[in-house]
Amino acid sequence: MDKVVVENGFWDGPRSGITIIKGMPYRFVSDFGDAQDRTEIFSLYSISQEEMDLEQEQWAIFINWNNDYEAGKASTNTHPANGGISERWDELEEILNESRNQNETPAFKATAIFKDKNQEKRYDFSGPDYIVQWSFLEQA
Repeated sequence: MDKVVVENGFWDGPRSGITIIKGMPYRFVSDFGDAQDRTEIFSLYSISQEEMDLEQEQWAIFINWNNDYEAGKASTNTHPANGGISERWDELEEILNESRNQNETPAFKATAIFKDKNQEKRYDFSGPDYIVQWSFLEQA
């Protein structure tokens, strides 16, 4: 099982984020299409340590907001992804969107089985409340 350190997207299950495979960071992106396409195939892209550090910095901003939200101290209107809420979030979003939206060939295609870690909170600085088992289909 591999660690998931950042969750970027969740829709009927994890759809994108950062995972660690054999000590190396990878961005995973579901090949999930429309409502008719419930595929569980993911594209995995190798990323640099610097990019992972930026993703984790943005994740920490989200975790701080989420802790306040769950404590009733913040509303969804104050979510940093809304823009103009957190200057650093916005800076990171601009930097990371370049690499998130690249049209490069994935390093791997894989299916995923996500397993609950049963941690106290759904979201934590160490990552979301699940790990993943990748089954590699092909190397790009």
